[in-house]
Amino acid sequence: MTNHPAPTPTTFLEAVETALKECRLFTSVEVLHGKFRIEDLDKMSFRTPAAFVSIAYGKPEIEHDGSMRLEFQAAVMIVNKTGSHREDPWQTATEVVRLVHRNTFGFKHLRQPTGFDVIPVLTSQERNKSQSLTAVTWRQNMRLADPPDRSRTLEEVVSTKGHTVYKREPEA
Repeated sequence: MTNHPAPTPTTFLEAVETALKECRLFTSVEVLHGKFRIEDLDKMSFRTPAAFVSIAYGKPEIEHDGSMRLEFQAAVMIVNKTGSHREDPWQTATEVVRLVHRNTFGFKHLRQPTGFDVIPVLTSQERNKSQSLTAVTWRQNMRLADPPDRSRTLEEVVSTKGHTVYKREPEA
């Protein structure tokens, strides 16, 4: 994976999607932008085992230096066939955790993941589709914007009566 200078939510999701495809655990892997709805599974075309990558929620924060960070919870929704010995939901979820653990996906400003959860969401008895849905979630933190440049040239600094002020930018 290449070393990207700063991730965005979209490039992060695409990097996780690529990593999941490369590990060959899943027949179908797709990024979902927005809210994951169980009803949408009936409208989608995929083969099991399948993985759907999304960001469950995010909280942007402005740091003291002016940079912007996004604390977020990422999720991989895993759809398996029930009754298949090759598609054990817990084994698949464990492999996803193993892949994501300590992985920054080549991004420079992405902190290591923490707080993993594996959540069985539903089974075939609830959907009549012979499928199970398991969510693997974790928390991660990325820098979205670097701090503003506060360096000033000597010409921009003006001294008046002992106080140092900065010249205003010309108004457009």
